[in-house]
Amino acid sequence: MKWFLIVMKKAFVFKGRARRKEYWMFALIAFLIGIATNVIDLLNGWMLTPAIGVLSALFSLLIFLPNISVSVRRMHDLGYSGWWVLIILIPILGPLLLLMMFCYDGESFPNRFGPNPKDTLEEATHDL
Repeated sequence: MKWFLIVMKKAFVFKGRARRKEYWMFALIAFLIGIATNVIDLLNGWMLTPAIGVLSALFSLLIFLPNISVSVRRMHDLGYSGWWVLIILIPILGPLLLLMMFCYDGESFPNRFGPNPKDTLEEATHDL
């Protein structure tokens, strides 16, 4: 949950780098919360459409910007511009390429986007 809150606090931060752990822990927790909101919507009959519930829609809006910012910072960790996130717009191939890129380890040295996040003690000792 710590990583999810770190990403939520950095919702408007598009500079710097995000390591794999930060991105994937955010994605995992967001996925689990998304499932929980869907279940709550279904059990209470709070469906806007047959596939979208009220809580699910609100949660999706809540994590929209943090998801973009952590994705951009993840691309920075790989040494690419944040604009590469737009590759997801290419049907079928784009999401697969982005998924593959997000699975790679970041550059182990400082790059033009900042120092290696694994080297900084700030994240390791960050208390919420």
